[in-house]
Amino acid sequence: MRRGLILCIVLGFSASAFAAEKPKAESGDGSIDQYIDLTPMALPVISGGMIKNYIYIRVRVNLDKAVDAEKARDREPYLRDALIHAAYRTPFYSW
Repeated sequence: MRRGLILCIVLGFSASAFAAEKPKAESGDGSIDQYIDLTPMALPVISGGMIKNYIYIRVRVNLDKAVDAEKARDREPYLRDALIHAAYRTPFYSW
């Protein structure tokens, strides 16, 4: 329980450090790519029905040129939440 609380606090502080994201980047052909970098997150590794460890991931969502990047960035917390919920429904298993 204490480890989980410490993990949440550490992730909360580190999330603010990674919150700054580049809105657009130049690709090799001169066009501008749009993307959203999700805040780094921890996903569970389960063995024997118990959480044994976590993997830490960083996710970049590439957007189509027709998508409004500012509106998509406003939805970043919802994307992160959906990914975490999906990871707990179908977790990584340790063999």
